[in-house]
Amino acid sequence: MAAFLENICRALELAGDRDAAAELRRRAAAGSAEAVLLDLLGHSSRRVVRLACDALIRLGGGDALDQDLAERLGADDREHRWAAAFVLIERGVRGSRALETVVIETLASDDRDTRWAAAQAACDLAGRDPRFVDRLRLAARAAGATARKMVLHCLRRSATGSESDFVAYLRDEDVAVRLAALAGLAAAPACSEAAIAAVADRLSCDQDIGVRCTAAFTLGRVGRGSDSARTALVRAREADRDPRLRRVAAESLRRLGGDGRL
Repeated sequence: MAAFLENICRALELAGDRDAAAELRRRAAAGSAEAVLLDLLGHSSRRVVRLACDALIRLGGGDALDQDLAERLGADDREHRWAAAFVLIERGVRGSRALETVVIETLASDDRDTRWAAAQAACDLAGRDPRFVDRLRLAARAAGATARKMVLHCLRRSATGSESDFVAYLRDEDVAVRLAALAGLAAAPACSEAAIAAVADRLSCDQDIGVRCTAAFTLGRVGRGSDSARTALVRAREADRDPRLRRVAAESLRRLGGDGRL
């Protein structure tokens, strides 16, 4: 651990924070580095924060450290809150409503790595507690496009989303959200005729070619035995101007056991 703490000190010095580096060395020598590491969760350098997280995960400290971390779930800075939540999760702490709130809000992070780490945590929580799944659903209704997309991803990856969860966002104003909704339906073992019709509508009417191609692919996954799926795919294969969509439609028809000739 001494070598690990020294790496944090060097990262602090590279970030121009020599005072914090000196304080950490002093506390480490006295065997009391924990308080400094907790403060570093709110540091401006992401490398310093990552190293501090790793150190706190490795520390013992038991319930006392977990309580100190839990108090930081209420920090003013969102990244500070997430760092505390991440350490708690890695230390095996679950079931805190405050922690769940931080995980959900971090799904909207501007930083890709941060929000995908939060998504991994959310998938784990969703698989453990149906009440958290309900919180995800509520959050999606009030959230921005990034968070809506991430919630749909979590519902799909944790296998806790219902058909209606995904169908509800097929007409979302954001392309990425519509794609996430289609991905959720494509992962289902089967879909109702109403859901298949909603996907066929996206194939026929969506303004984005990526969404239309994904809708064609989705029909090939869930449209077996559906006349509406087959009709929509044949129409796309025969009449659409975009060669990519015609190819995807033909492949989906082959998957459904029909004629996939272009």
